[in-house]
Amino acid sequence: MKLSRREREAFSLASVVRQLTAAGLGGSFEAELLQDVATEAGRSFDASRPIIPWSLLGRRDMTVAGVSGSEILVDSDVTTAVDILRPVSVTARAGVTFLPGLAFNQALPKVTAPTSTFWLTDDTAPITESQPTIGTVIQMAPKIGGAFVQYSRLLTLQSQVEDLIRRDVRRSVGALLDGAVLTGTGASGQPTGLFNTSGVGTQPGTSLAWSGVLAMEEASATANGEPSAWIASPATREILKGRERAAGSGFIWDDNRIGGTPAFGTTAAPATGLACGPWSEIVVGLWGPGIEMGLDPYTGFKEGIYALRCVVWADVAVQHPGAFTIAETVT
Repeated sequence: MKLSRREREAFSLASVVRQLTAAGLGGSFEAELLQDVATEAGRSFDASRPIIPWSLLGRRDMTVAGVSGSEILVDSDVTTAVDILRPVSVTARAGVTFLPGLAFNQALPKVTAPTSTFWLTDDTAPITESQPTIGTVIQMAPKIGGAFVQYSRLLTLQSQVEDLIRRDVRRSVGALLDGAVLTGTGASGQPTGLFNTSGVGTQPGTSLAWSGVLAMEEASATANGEPSAWIASPATREILKGRERAAGSGFIWDDNRIGGTPAFGTTAAPATGLACGPWSEIVVGLWGPGIEMGLDPYTGFKEGIYALRCVVWADVAVQHPGAFTIAETVT
């Protein structure tokens, strides 16, 4: 659903949370807007578990200095899932491909051999016909993921909590998807993440030196997967930040880069893991228009704590496993 800038500005996620604590949405601007979203998506509207579109999790930037230091409103027009998640998701920053708004199971064709190309002897020479070779089709189906975000009742009654709640929701969902992309097991309802995908290249991580890092990069590039980023655990990042490429030549992990390629650390990666590859070859499918939110006002009743449940329907597909290289135990 395409929402106007005025609608996005007027919508308050904090107000939705407060209304949910009072037995559900009803009669408010937010309720009417979310009911329209549900109707357009072909879903019945549940006032106790509304769907929040990705576009409504964004926020106008009010911190840009204007003339003479005054603050002005700058409309960032953040309306897509990737734009919403990029600030809080490492894999989004690394460049994974998002397919939002899905309604059915997806079949992604895998090209195992590209269309052939030719040089012609002159401008009258015919081009030889060729077709790409399509290999195994990758199937994607929605998996249900959830996260809990807890707030105190006092916090929800305060007026300056809008950005905090939006940021917490985005961070929770971003961490959920990062975990799915990197370490999803493919069992117990989880997507299959990179470190558990068959066909991914491997590199011994014991006493990983610069030569091993170069070997990882070369393996990915040889498989036509020039690395766009490195992702590692905080422990691996610490090791590589303190390990020189060669005596006096600088450190392997330097200025958030490895060999000039952006490098990110996240607890969503395996405890001592490291991975590189063309991250756009990993597809994250998102079903439905957004995130379902439901509030439990009872579990923490005595403490005045509300638990907000965020549910997202997603799946992960690694389109070209051989283009990625991982080291699972970096020491």
